Amino acid sequence: MEPNQSIAGPSFIYKPLPNHISIRLVKIYLGDGILACSLINDDISSSQYDALSYPWGDPHPVKSVKLGTAWEVSPPPYIICGGARMEIIRNLYDALYQFREHDIFGPLWVDALCIDQQNLHERGTQVAMMSDIYANAQQVLIWLGKEDEGTKETACLMSTFAEALDAPGYLDTRLAFNFEDSRFFEYINHPVLAEREWQLISDVFARNWFKRGWVIQELALSKQTRIFCGKVQFIGDDLAIVTAFLIHSGWWLSPIWLELCSSEEAVDGINAYFAMVWVDRQREQEAILHSPKIKIASWY
Repeated sequence: MEPNQSIAGPSFIYKPLPNHISIRLVKIYLGDGILACSLINDDISSSQYDALSYPWGDPHPVKSVKLGTAWEVSPPPYIICGGARMEIIRNLYDALYQFREHDIFGPLWVDALCIDQQNLHERGTQVAMMSDIYANAQQVLIWLGKEDEGTKETACLMSTFAEALDAPGYLDTRLAFNFEDSRFFEYINHPVLAEREWQLISDVFARNWFKRGWVIQELALSKQTRIFCGKVQFIGDDLAIVTAFLIHSGWWLSPIWLELCSSEEAVDGINAYFAMVWVDRQREQEAILHSPKIKIASWY
């Protein structure tokens, strides 16, 4: 059965949280069909859990599917929680479904599931706790969205390029090269990136996750991160090193890069991610690529 086929069932009803330091956590059930989970209550100070960082997207996307000779609007995706049905946005459904494939079952903190969004008092209280929720999480799972045909290649490309960029000594002369200068790639002992490879890199930063203001807090407060794009995992330091290089070298504002991006989305994504990287590295007392520490405010 298609995991998202509609089934009849009651809608989920939240029970009040026990106290002001309580949070709900999701546990995903093992299986290969319809997504199912349970919600458990715990105190934030004593819980061990991972937190999800993801873009919500359109909460009510309209999707048409062809059934025989007719087109019908497909029902929204959902998850079965405690035997009841909870409608969720497509991007969250994709993330949870993929996590189950990766044997990640929780406990997870997911804002859309763990907060009763219809209870304004609870929602306000839980939103005020979000910095503590992300800071206390064992790790933050970043969901960039479903993979495309170039995602796996992009992750490999980011890894080899970041390794070359992170080699000692290149930093002092990086500004002597422009975007089209093949000598730079000779210097870092890396093949010259073709236009298609630059396009793959820019496509990563154009994804919706990089456009969310909340992700700065979510990444900056994290103890550890794992970055998922469908079935593919990116290494956080790889993205950080490539991002820092593009900013420091000025290549991200070169006419060639801007033409490849075809819009301002990738440029904005790089700027946002670089700001997040700085916050993260400042907390660890070592900035990426050994550059001087810069306050996040200077990038806005």
